Amino acid sequence: LKELMRLEPMVLLQGDLTNWNESDLKDLTESLMTALDENRAHDFSIGISIFYGRLNHPDLSSQLRPYILDVSKNMVSRRTAILIAERCKLNALQPELLALAFDADADPYLRGRAVDALSTCGDETVPPRILPLAKGELGADPQDEMKGYALQILWPKHMSARELFSLITRPNEGYVGAYVMFLTRTLPETLTVEDLPVALGWARTS
Repeated sequence: LKELMRLEPMVLLQGDLTNWNESDLKDLTESLMTALDENRAHDFSIGISIFYGRLNHPDLSSQLRPYILDVSKNMVSRRTAILIAERCKLNALQPELLALAFDADADPYLRGRAVDALSTCGDETVPPRILPLAKGELGADPQDEMKGYALQILWPKHMSARELFSLITRPNEGYVGAYVMFLTRTLPETLTVEDLPVALGWARTS
């Protein structure tokens, strides 16, 4: 089993893990993250993230923590670590995810993924702290990914319609990401009758 973990961790992850104990899951996680970081595996399979919840075990946060902040790790392994954290709702990683989201020198895509993960890994202190990301005040966000994910967390519970529409800008043409999905799906489904005057006022002046 150890050798199969080393060679095919992604295949094992998608198999039957019903009888696996915590030690087995820890070993599989270690094999998977190592394989990703050494470019012996990838996470490109459609829908692969639905299997990441199977890896949840008591030491999972400790295993993923180095990948979230260590710039020497490759993009794929860091992205997967964030996706696993999100799927497993690892609140213990909130500090690391916030640190990455606020790091203006980090890759914007990874920063966006960190913001998205905070939707399941963050507590009630997160929304006010990520407002600057929705405003585009913390470094480059070329595809508005951080903005889109931040708005998903903030709206409508933590932001008024007036505040929201003051932040809406034209999305980048030809790119469908978190911001476009927020504008085209989340926002139309969550606007209330009380929000309509603000929305119509914004539409008239835009």
